[in-house]
Amino acid sequence: MLYQLSYSPEMLPKLYLTTAPRPDGGDIDRGSRHDMGHEDRRAMKISSILTQKGDFVATVSPEATVSELLALLAEHRIGAVVVADPEQRLVGIVSERDVARACHNHGASALDQPVRAIMTELVVTCGPDASTEELMGLMTEQRVRHIPVLDEDTMVGIVSIGDIVKARLAELETERDAMQAYISS
Repeated sequence: MLYQLSYSPEMLPKLYLTTAPRPDGGDIDRGSRHDMGHEDRRAMKISSILTQKGDFVATVSPEATVSELLALLAEHRIGAVVVADPEQRLVGIVSERDVARACHNHGASALDQPVRAIMTELVVTCGPDASTEELMGLMTEQRVRHIPVLDEDTMVGIVSIGDIVKARLAELETERDAMQAYISS
């Protein structure tokens, strides 16, 4: 197995850090469990967001060049891409910020580097039963904007901070409408 998930389905909706394999062949770090402390059944589940958004996940090979990565980001008008092996298993994640750092550090030659040289190996993931509230906290705490959604060993989608904010605003609007209806009756 090229990566190790740090959770089992019984533990959901708790969230985890998953470490992809190290390029130097070192041991796989199983990551650390992240427990938001409480469970709110009213909060929207990530599976609901994926139902509305779809399950498309843009992936790139770790061997692709940074220039090819940029073309993929521009084509899909997205800010991050999951790095996956030929079997579509999670290897890492790479964002526009990673490209900016690489260009700052290496200049134009960064565009010819393989994606594996600039990708983030420690990937924050969640399961489809995680809530929007949990992900908001996790994204803030871990300072990430994109989280792949895994159902056991299978990538079933990806959520961005924009997806979470949109879903949370919809939740708040529904609560407001319910309160107005209650007050009016």
